[in-house]
Amino acid sequence: MLSFFGINLSAASIKDVDCKTFSKLITAPGVQLVDCRTAEEYAEGHIEGAILIDYKLSDFREQALGTLDKSRNVAIYCRSGRRSRAAAEILAAEGYTLFNLQGGILSWTEEGYPITTNTNDMARKNFGVKTYLYPQPVLIIGTYDEDGTPDAMNAAWGGISESNRISICISEDHKTTKNLLQTKAFTVSVGTKSQMVACDYVGIVSGNDVPDKFARAGWHATKSTFVNAPLIDELPLAIECKLIDYNPETCILQGEIVNVAACECILGEDGKIDPAKLEAISYDPVHHKYLVIGEAMGNAFSDGKQLK
Repeated sequence: MLSFFGINLSAASIKDVDCKTFSKLITAPGVQLVDCRTAEEYAEGHIEGAILIDYKLSDFREQALGTLDKSRNVAIYCRSGRRSRAAAEILAAEGYTLFNLQGGILSWTEEGYPITTNTNDMARKNFGVKTYLYPQPVLIIGTYDEDGTPDAMNAAWGGISESNRISICISEDHKTTKNLLQTKAFTVSVGTKSQMVACDYVGIVSGNDVPDKFARAGWHATKSTFVNAPLIDELPLAIECKLIDYNPETCILQGEIVNVAACECILGEDGKIDPAKLEAISYDPVHHKYLVIGEAMGNAFSDGKQLK
């Protein structure tokens, strides 16, 4: 029989303790303090040093196993003690030794013990190798085929790679790839809120199968005056590019930016592009949604000077 702070317990057990005992337990070396409430509850106030592992999440067990050391005791709490007790039973079955706070954080605060709103102790969930980056642009690549028919496709993995260069990841089997290798040119338009459905359409339909998908999207083309590629009339902001190179092994396309063309309808009073008028959209790779890029909230290369 093991003893910890005068409490007799066996390995892989649960012991309900009062606030006074709990406050001593969590100061002991090696004890892992767990808050099993929701992230919203945690942010409103939690015991300092607590790791957040939400019991209500479907993968609670997996998160706990990936975060907590079985060789060390676990002190766990929730709002009233019910969720933490249920969570403790799951963990005890996995071989953990736990101390559950009776009455939860409600009793803790009622008895005058401190809490904090610092969220630095929130646990991170590991997702492995994923393309989870925000924001991801909705880039519409425009090209002409050998007959001069315009084509377009939706790409999310791309961006500015030098002051006069754009890089995009597209596979070699796309109609777009075949086109730009022939014409040595392409345009990159920014997907917008008003054209979201059409932008999605050109991303799920292949030009190899539907040669007139550009027209089916309801779009109209005006030939660029700088490169042999189409500007999409319905998308007001486009980058016009000359092909630099394409690597079929890495699927990386690189283009030289020769011009940026913007419809006057998205310009502000200062003659510059107004993001509020553009209403650009981004791609959410986790939930497979499109998001409208939001409001201005700071000044680049300026606000950070406050910390100098």
